[in-house]
Amino acid sequence: MKAVNLFLTFFKLGLTSFGGPIGAIVLMQKEIQEKRNWVTQRDFEKSFFIAKLLPGPTATQVAVRLGYLINGRGFGIISGIAFILPAFLIILLFSNYLFSYSGNPRIEHVFTGLRLGALVVIATSVIGLARPWVKKIHAWPIFLFSLPILIFSQRSEPLLILGFGLILTSRIAKKIKLYDGATLLLIFWICFKSSFLVFGTGLAIVPLLENEFVGLYHWVTHEEFLNGLVAGQITPGPVLITATYLGAKTAGFAGAVMATVGSFLPSFLIALILVPWMEKRFAETWEKRGSQFLNGAMPVILSGLFVSIIQLGAGFNWKSPQLLFSGVFAFLAQIKFPAWLTIVLTGLLFQVIQTI
Repeated sequence: MKAVNLFLTFFKLGLTSFGGPIGAIVLMQKEIQEKRNWVTQRDFEKSFFIAKLLPGPTATQVAVRLGYLINGRGFGIISGIAFILPAFLIILLFSNYLFSYSGNPRIEHVFTGLRLGALVVIATSVIGLARPWVKKIHAWPIFLFSLPILIFSQRSEPLLILGFGLILTSRIAKKIKLYDGATLLLIFWICFKSSFLVFGTGLAIVPLLENEFVGLYHWVTHEEFLNGLVAGQITPGPVLITATYLGAKTAGFAGAVMATVGSFLPSFLIALILVPWMEKRFAETWEKRGSQFLNGAMPVILSGLFVSIIQLGAGFNWKSPQLLFSGVFAFLAQIKFPAWLTIVLTGLLFQVIQTI
């Protein structure tokens, strides 16, 4: 497979992945695993739960990991950069103009439709991901135990994944036995260290960045910080691209680059160096107990996915007939069209019917 093909595939994924990390990951599953069969379902699930366990933005880490599995570290770097690039360019181009259009009803309707299409695609994909686990008796108690906990505290997800993974492994094991250089470096360091403390979703980095950019150094105002957070939510690609906006507001293009590199570099280091080393170092242990660990981890991950769908859906006005019509359209459209096109068409449709 050519590197150009890989780059374009992940660039398209980054350009159309609305709905946060879950939206991006389900699109990756459809495109990389189901459609192109570049990785197996087992490899995809393994990449997913490893990314959930380790620090760093989940979706970016999965993108890098999939590229690595396809054809080594070079392809991992390409897939990661391609996935991040669309959001980086959008934030960079519109950081000064994005919110001047925030009151435009047509623009808001398009983004509402895009998010609705993403929600439908996500929900359908999660159901498909859960289908093989429905018949596994052990998965239901773990799923039902994790669900209420994750509804109130999604930060508990890594601990639940690790805990149930080890429980299942143990059970089976018994049977088996300033715009200057200093400012730019500081921007890089703040984003780099904060990213290493992120588990599960890029939103977890928000309090850390706000404390530094707003509270400690006063580089941006609280309002500008909130604008950056919204920009990360409404633009496609990883939510952590918010850091790019903050870097641009603080130190222009150079600041945007340093913030982006600092935020996403941990994902590359973890997916391309740490995880392969761990796999090699513990290869024998994984072969014996990896599937059992996955049996404990996946129900927790599925529980977290369902919580994410509920939270995403809570932001919509479901009493609106236009919204319901667009949702039904998205559900039917994905039978015929790829996920990215379904999302785009739903966004355009919702904008059109709002004007009728």
